[in-house]
Amino acid sequence: MTKGSHLRPICHYPRTASHLSISGALRSLAPQAFERIPVPGAPPRPTPEQEAIDRAKAAKEQRLTRKVEFAIRTGQEDPPADLTTWEADNWRGKVYEAKHAREENIPTILDTFAYQLSVVAEHGDPREAALWLTNNRRDILGDLQRGVGWLQLVLEEAEADLRQRQRYEEAPKLGEQVRMQNPE
Repeated sequence: MTKGSHLRPICHYPRTASHLSISGALRSLAPQAFERIPVPGAPPRPTPEQEAIDRAKAAKEQRLTRKVEFAIRTGQEDPPADLTTWEADNWRGKVYEAKHAREENIPTILDTFAYQLSVVAEHGDPREAALWLTNNRRDILGDLQRGVGWLQLVLEEAEADLRQRQRYEEAPKLGEQVRMQNPE
């Protein structure tokens, strides 16, 4: 008998990673016990590799969306020179999607804007606001000046639309009055 031979295991299984722990040994003996059970009617879950691919695609889409949003804000809708081939191919579609999403948000933005403007108009001192803008935020002063012109156009269009609606609502009443004055 050699020195230490009494310490050798009786069976000589290979010492792989699956046999170094109890959970590893159980996984190798019964892998089906640790697999996900599919839920009837639910789509199959993607593999970890597919999830990583999906996350990378989503990150690529998000980077392009950020570039498109910046381009729209600055008024430079032409594709910049630093785009990858994939980004250049998808640029026009993303610009269209971003503009469409902005148009869908206009009612919500107007609602929020009207509320905030009413709060400021009721509780804010115009002189203090002007001083704060000229001293601290000259960068948004130009945005506000452009916004005033746009808001004036919006108010004029809304008033014209209201007048037109009133005419349509009053037309049947006027017709009835004319018929009553001129009975035939």
